[in-house]
Amino acid sequence: MSLPQRIEELNDAERNLLMSNVAAARRLVADFAPENESRQFDAGILDRTYAAWLATGESDGNRINQVINAIGSAFGQMLVDTAGFRWVVATDQYGCEMAILALPGRGDVLVYPANLVVKRWESRQTCFLLPLFKVVTQQVRDLEANRPGSSPQLRKKMDELGPAQRVGKRPWWKFWA
Repeated sequence: MSLPQRIEELNDAERNLLMSNVAAARRLVADFAPENESRQFDAGILDRTYAAWLATGESDGNRINQVINAIGSAFGQMLVDTAGFRWVVATDQYGCEMAILALPGRGDVLVYPANLVVKRWESRQTCFLLPLFKVVTQQVRDLEANRPGSSPQLRKKMDELGPAQRVGKRPWWKFWA
């Protein structure tokens, strides 16, 4: 029997964790993409930073966890700042995780930013944040304009963001759950 999904607002500890993760992403940019250090985050900068970090072959589990959460949090915050999302805690039969939500009750676009990054870390994929940013922001615009799933390519990309990625046991990097 699956539990119904529950969406809750962040508490102070979760907000502090989020701010700490975004600050860690800024330090990653300074270390791995210093030419972008003074610029505002964008998905391209995060892609370049993540790719440069991934190329180091980091093997320390704690550091990997920190980077995944930093990049995921910064990506999520960009969507909050530009596409009408807000941070929430989503709980379902797979566990509890920080996520971002847009169009509650009208489209319920729910994205798990750290999950997006960890899936790409597992496959060592790079250059995924900018395309996903474009897809997610377009999907929100389409839903706002009552044009859900306007193209098969858009639906396919959105499927990559959905709960299917979360099937199975709780990943090791969800330390806040």
